[in-house]
Amino acid sequence: MAQSVELIRFRVTEAHVAAFIEQRAHVDTAMHTLAGFLNSELIQVSADQWLLIVRWESREAVIAAQAITRDMSIISDWIKLADEFVSFDTADVRYQSN
Repeated sequence: MAQSVELIRFRVTEAHVAAFIEQRAHVDTAMHTLAGFLNSELIQVSADQWLLIVRWESREAVIAAQAITRDMSIISDWIKLADEFVSFDTADVRYQSN
């Protein structure tokens, strides 16, 4: 079964970066309680553009988690730290190096 990822883009101004990063650690603590969650990476693409990659064991795990996470205040509070929610995609991994 192929892993799946969520690819989420944000715009975060310098004034909010520290809180955005700090609070993500708290979100991940909650995410570790969800079946199929593997890890996440928060990547600064440019001065104010950020990409969050969330890795899941499978597409089924993503779908099940999305039904739960949409109501988790720790996540919605974290998203509010961003200046703009740019995009959200779910994709299946087709190749992964070892």
